[in-house]
Amino acid sequence: MNMVAKICNDWKIALGDLSKWLSFDLRKDFRAVSELEKIRLTYRIPHFDCLVVIGPQYESTELPKDCSTMVVDSALNVFDGHPDVIVSDMDGVTLERLKEEMMAGSTLFLVAHGDNFEKILQVVKVLEDYGNVILVSQLLTPSLRIPCIPAFSDGDKAIFIARLISRKVKIFGFDTNYQSTRSKSVELSTKLRKIALSRAYGTIIWSRYYGELPVPAIG
Repeated sequence: MNMVAKICNDWKIALGDLSKWLSFDLRKDFRAVSELEKIRLTYRIPHFDCLVVIGPQYESTELPKDCSTMVVDSALNVFDGHPDVIVSDMDGVTLERLKEEMMAGSTLFLVAHGDNFEKILQVVKVLEDYGNVILVSQLLTPSLRIPCIPAFSDGDKAIFIARLISRKVKIFGFDTNYQSTRSKSVELSTKLRKIALSRAYGTIIWSRYYGELPVPAIG
């Protein structure tokens, strides 16, 4: 089992604990990965020397010129340019915008979970025709066909991906005190507790395998 698979296996155990503490149901997520495993995608994992991760609080700050760019979901609506990488669950960006950026050369990490997988099933094969799309999930699938990204928030998922595909990672547009109210399906207090607890688990799990702490972010 590779390193990420080991991290995801620990994360799966952590999710079991989190679901009991916060009273949320993981059955939709397990159903999602079961359905998504049926999809066959041909994709390329990009690699970078330096990657700037741009979050939802980005305000046209001057970015390092020697780094490639990763934009997280709704930050794409305020980013001026074509990013090298996009991480999105399609919650904050349109299908047409994703098509446009992929045609310009962006790689899309498409995040699937229990609340959006039916939509993902409808659009993923369409997006594949426009460029490089990589389907990811927060759960480890039996076949390991879908990469596992062990985090709750879009920001934490993006930074985990960035740390896997880039030697150096820089962060813009994230505020660790930022409280996102975009999700209408869960109460804000529950969402924030989920993020805080998952981040604590992520810190323990990442440091266990990599010997260093992950960079915190909220998205």
